[in-house]
Amino acid sequence: MQYVFRSGETIEILSYNHIFGVKILRSNLCNVTKSQSFISIFDTAWNWKVNRTDCFSVARTRGFHCHCVSKGHNNTNIEYLRMGTDGNRLPEKGFFTLRNYVQTCNPVVDKSPNDKKEYRVVTLENKIRVLLISDLHSYSQATTSSDVDSDEKQKEEEPCEVSSAEDDVDSGEDYDMASESGEDEELLDSEESDFDEGSNDEKSGSEEETEEEGSESDEAEGSLHKPKKPIAKKMSAAALAVGVGSFADPPDIPGLAHFLEHMVFMGSEKYPDESSFDALIKSRGGSDNASTDCETTVFQFEILHDSFEEALDHFAQFFIKPLMKRNATDREVQAVNSEFQGNKNSDESRSEQLLGTWTKAGHPLGKFMWGNEESLKIMPAAQGIDVYSRLREFHSRWYSAQYMTLCLQSQESLDTLESWVTKIFSAIPNNGLPPPFYSNLQDRIDSEKIRKIYKIVPVKQVHQLEIVWSLPCQLQNYRVKPLHYLSWIIGHEGKGSILSYLKQKLWGLSLYCGNDESGFEHNTTGAFFTIQVTLTEEGHRNAQEIIVLIFEYLEMLRRESLKLWIYREIESIEDMKFRFREQVDPIDYVERLAENMQIYPPEHFITGDSLYFEYNEQIIRDCMDSLRADKMNVLLFSKLYQDSCQQKEKWFGTPYSVNDLSESLIESWMHPEPRPELHLPAPNRFIATDIHIKEPDMELCCFPQVIKESSLMKLWYKKDTKFNVPKGYAFFRLASPLMNESPVSMVCLDLLLKILDYNLNEAAYDALTADLSYAIRGHQSGITIKVHGYNDKLPLLFETIVDQIAVFDCSIQLFEILKMQVQRLYNNFVIKPEKLCRELRLQLIEHLRWTPLNKLAVIKGITRETLLNFVLKFKCMLYIEGLVQGNFTCKEACAFGQLLQEKLGCNPLLPEMYPELRIMQLPEGQHTCTVQSFGEHNDNNTAVICYYQDKPGDNKTICMMDVFNEYLEEPCFNQLRTKEQLGYEIYNQTTNTSGIVGFVVFVGTQANKYSAAHVTERIDAFLSKYVSQLKQFPLKDFDKLKRSLIMQKRIDDNHMGEEVDRNWYEIANRTYLFDRLQKEVKCIEELSLQELLSYVHGVISDKKKLTVKQVIGRGPWEVGVVIPGQLNGVINNDGSRKLSSVPPVTDLSSDIVDDLQKDKRTLKYVVPNMAAVQDSAFITDVTRFKNGLYIFPITKLLH
Repeated sequence: MQYVFRSGETIEILSYNHIFGVKILRSNLCNVTKSQSFISIFDTAWNWKVNRTDCFSVARTRGFHCHCVSKGHNNTNIEYLRMGTDGNRLPEKGFFTLRNYVQTCNPVVDKSPNDKKEYRVVTLENKIRVLLISDLHSYSQATTSSDVDSDEKQKEEEPCEVSSAEDDVDSGEDYDMASESGEDEELLDSEESDFDEGSNDEKSGSEEETEEEGSESDEAEGSLHKPKKPIAKKMSAAALAVGVGSFADPPDIPGLAHFLEHMVFMGSEKYPDESSFDALIKSRGGSDNASTDCETTVFQFEILHDSFEEALDHFAQFFIKPLMKRNATDREVQAVNSEFQGNKNSDESRSEQLLGTWTKAGHPLGKFMWGNEESLKIMPAAQGIDVYSRLREFHSRWYSAQYMTLCLQSQESLDTLESWVTKIFSAIPNNGLPPPFYSNLQDRIDSEKIRKIYKIVPVKQVHQLEIVWSLPCQLQNYRVKPLHYLSWIIGHEGKGSILSYLKQKLWGLSLYCGNDESGFEHNTTGAFFTIQVTLTEEGHRNAQEIIVLIFEYLEMLRRESLKLWIYREIESIEDMKFRFREQVDPIDYVERLAENMQIYPPEHFITGDSLYFEYNEQIIRDCMDSLRADKMNVLLFSKLYQDSCQQKEKWFGTPYSVNDLSESLIESWMHPEPRPELHLPAPNRFIATDIHIKEPDMELCCFPQVIKESSLMKLWYKKDTKFNVPKGYAFFRLASPLMNESPVSMVCLDLLLKILDYNLNEAAYDALTADLSYAIRGHQSGITIKVHGYNDKLPLLFETIVDQIAVFDCSIQLFEILKMQVQRLYNNFVIKPEKLCRELRLQLIEHLRWTPLNKLAVIKGITRETLLNFVLKFKCMLYIEGLVQGNFTCKEACAFGQLLQEKLGCNPLLPEMYPELRIMQLPEGQHTCTVQSFGEHNDNNTAVICYYQDKPGDNKTICMMDVFNEYLEEPCFNQLRTKEQLGYEIYNQTTNTSGIVGFVVFVGTQANKYSAAHVTERIDAFLSKYVSQLKQFPLKDFDKLKRSLIMQKRIDDNHMGEEVDRNWYEIANRTYLFDRLQKEVKCIEELSLQELLSYVHGVISDKKKLTVKQVIGRGPWEVGVVIPGQLNGVINNDGSRKLSSVPPVTDLSSDIVDDLQKDKRTLKYVVPNMAAVQDSAFITDVTRFKNGLYIFPITKLLH
C-alpha cells in the first residue's frame, strides 16, 4: 500500500490491522527494516501515533534519508532531507505531520481491473472513516464485443457479482412479485447446489421486489451494433458500521446492544416522527436493515438516487441526536422478543448458544446476545434496574464517531459525495474514549469443557456429527487465509476426500468444513473451526468410525508436505473470480465494505476478505496442528436422544447431555494410520483458460431470439454485448404432464432430484470450486436445469449433468437412504409456520397441488422400481425449452440443445399435453382455514396470511396492484409492526398465481401474545382505513408514488443474471413479453387515481377473501375446537384420493398436540366453537371446500 505526498514522495505500508497495528517498511524518504529501530503505528480510532520513543535509524535508499525530530500523540513531525545522487544535500527541506497526512492523502483502494466505479477514502474531523464510491458507469452504455478484448482491453470489461439465479418460476407456480421462490423447489433447497445467497439480517418491512428493470431499448431488432444509451438510474446505498456489538452487553442486561440497534431508528431530534425515515425510504423504492454481531453493529439503507442526499441526512441524525423515547422501549422490547421467538427453533442459533457455554466465566462469547422480554424487561425489573437509563449510557459510551466506518455508493462524483458526507456526518459526536478491546481474551475455552461429547436434540429431523475446535484469532493473517485453505482442502468433496469415502459407505450425505466468518465464529477472541457431517441412519450408527476417518484424513495432511500448487490453484480461482466479479445490489455491497473497513487496511477494503496474497507455510501449519483430538469437542444431533438428554440450555431450552471422551479414545485419534482411500485432490479440470470475449456470428437483437424450433424443442439465444464478461447462462426446462399426476409422481420427482444431486456431488464438485454453478429444480410441470459460470467450461458441466440424467440409476441401499432423507425434508418443511401457511393458501386456490403432507402420506410405499419406471416414463416424452445467453456464439448455443436432445433420446410431447396449471375462483364471502402447527410442543409461532383474489389479469391489472402495494408498504409495517407490535415479520405483496392476480398481507406473531383472530381483525381494520384514505389521496402524492415505482422498474441491471432471470421468466411462463417492464412503465404512467380506486375497491371490498392461519394451539390466546382430518381427504398408498368424513371434534385446550407430533401427515383444523363446525365460512376439509368451484381458464399476463 502506498501513500503519495503532494510533493511526490511515497511511503509504503504493509502488515496492517486495526487491532494489531501497522509497520512502515519502505519509503522513498527512508528504509526501515526489522534489523533497525522501526516505527510501529497503531490505529485504533484512526488516530495515528508513534509507538516508539526513540528516533528511527537513518538508512539511505535512493539518496533519501529522514529522521524524527519530535513526537506527539497525534502530531508526530518528521523532518526529511532530500539527498542528491552524488551525496550532496539538496536545499529542499520540509515537515509533515502524520495526522495531516492521513487526512489529506487518500490511499488507493485495490479493485478489480473491470470495476469502473471510483473509490476514495476520507477521514472526517470527528474520526469517522469513510469510503466513497462513485458509480457513474451504466451497463446501458454497454460496448459491443468488437470494442473489447478480455486480455488486451480489460478496461472495457465490466464487473459482475455471481447472480442469484432465482428459483425457477413455472407457468403455474405462485409467482409473487416480492419473491420468486417456488414452494416445490424450497423443499429440497437446504442441501442442493444453488446460486442463491441469503441473509438473515433484520428486515424493516416487506420483502424487496426482485424483478428489476432490464435493458430498455427502442432500437429495431437485427442491428448488429446497438447505439449507446443514456445512463440508466441505479439505487444509491449507504451503510454505517459501529465497532461495537453484543460483546459489550452488560452482564445484567443481556441483549442490550441488539435492543439499542432497534431503538436508534425510533426518530431523531431533527426528524422526530418515528416513521419518517421508513416512509421516505419506502416511498422512494428503497429498503433499510440493521444487524448486531459480536463486535459490530451495522445499519444500511438503499433508495432511489434522486432522494439519496435527503435520506443521508435522516440516516445521520440517528447517530447525531437520536430520540430513543422512553415510551418506545416497551414496544421495541416486544419487537426484539418477537425476533427471538421467530429464531428460537433455529438449530443453528440453538447450537451457537450452546457453544458459548464452553467459554470461561465472564468471557463475552458466553453471553445471551439476542435479548428477549426476559432479559430486557422481567429480569432487570426484578433487580431494580432502569433499562432505559442504562440504554442511554450504553449509547453514549459506544456509539461514538471514532468507532464508526461509513460506506456509500451513488451516481454522483466523488467530490459531491465527499461534500455531502462532510456536511452531514461530521456532527456525530466523538467521546474520545478508547475502543472496545477483546484481543487479550484469546484463552477463552474452559479446559474442563473440552474433550467432551455432546448429544443434542435438534428441532429438525436430522442426524448430524460435528467436531469443533477453538483456534486463535486469524484476522491478522488475512493475507494468508489459513482457515480458508484448510476448509477448502478438508471440505473437498472429490475423489480421495472424507465425503467421497462416506458416500461410498453410504454413511454421509453432505460435509461442511471451516468457519463461516460470522462474528460469533470468528472474532478478535478467536475462531471456531468445525467439521460437520450430515449422516445417514447407518452413518449415525457408525459415528465413532466416522470420527476416526476424519482424524485419519487430518493425519494424512500432516504427513504430506503442504502443497504450494494447491494454494496457487485456490489463489488463481479467487483472482479470476475477483477480476470478473459481477456487481451486487449496492445495499449489499456497502454493507460488506463497511464491515470490512472495521478489519482491513484501506487498500484491502474490497479484497481483504476474498483474495489470497501470500503463501506462508508456517501460519497454515500452525492452524493445522491445532486440529488435535485432545483440543476438540464432539457434537451429535439426533431426535433419537430425546429420552436421554435431560439438561436444557437456559435461553433456547435446547435439550442436551454431555459426557467425557475417554483418554484411550482420544489417544487412538491422535495419530491414526490413514487408510489408502484418502488422498489429496487432483488438479481442477474445470478452471477456465479461455476468457476472451467472442464475436457475434449472427445479427444481434435486444431480446432473445429463437434459433432452433421443432415439435420437441424451442431454443432461445441472446449474445451478451452489455456486460462483456466471459460468462454465460444455459437454462433448460424439460416439461412433462407426468409430474403432477399424483403425489406419488411428485415424490418420485423429489427422489430423482435428490439422487441426481448425490450422484453429481463428486463429479461436479470441481466445477463449483472453479466458480461455476448448477441447479436442478423440480416443479409441477417438469424439471429445470440451470448452469452458470465461465463459458469456457460451462458445456463440460452441462454435459456432466445431462449424462447423469440420461443413465440414471441407483442402488437399492442408496434409494432407501435418500428416501428417508426426503421424508425428513418434508417433515422439516411443515414445521415452519410461514411455509406451511403459504403452501395451504396455494393448495386452496390451485386446481391440483400436492403438498408435503400429501407426499408424506405416500412416500413409504414408493420403491426403487417405482422410481426407475417413473424416470423412464418421464424421459420418454418431453417438450424442451431453453435459453442460452452470455458469451456464446449462436453455434455454441445450439450445441447445448443438440447435446440434450441426443443424450435423452426422447420423443416430442403433443401440444395438447403440455402441463398448464389452473386456478380456482374463490367463492364470494370471507373464508378462513385455521390449522394447528406442527412445531415443537412449546413453539408459539403463528403465521397469518390474508389473501385477496382478483380475476385473470393483464399487464394493467398487475400494475394497478403494484401501485396499491407500493401505497400500503410503509403504512403496513408502521401500523402493524411498529405501533401495534403484532409481530416481527410483517409484509404486504402482490401475487401472480398462474396469471391470477392477488394481494397478500402476512403477519408472523406469537400465540402467547395475540390470537390469530385478533391479528386478522387488525389486518382488516388496517386495510379498511387505508383503502378509505386512498379516496382522499392528493394527486401530487399519487404522481409521486407512480414516479417512484416507475424509477424502480427503470433501475439498471447490476449483472447479467438479472437480465437472464427476466428473460427466463417470460420463457418459463410462455408469455415471451421480453419488454414487459417498458410496457408496465407505460401502464403506470397512464394510470389515474380514479382507476386505481375502482380497482382496489373491487378487489378488497368484493367478497373473495381467504384467510389462512396456522396456530400453535398452546398459546393462551388461542381458544376453539380441533377437527382432526386429512388435507385433501385420505391419500392412499397408490396416490388415489377419497373424501374423508368429518371426524369428531376435540377441545383445543386438550393434550392432542402431543399426539400430533406422532403423525405429521394429518392436519388438525381449528374452528372458534362447535357451532362453526357446520359454518361454510370455516374450512375444515380442503377437498370439500374446492368441490364445485369454478376453474379459471389458462391465463397469461400479456398486453
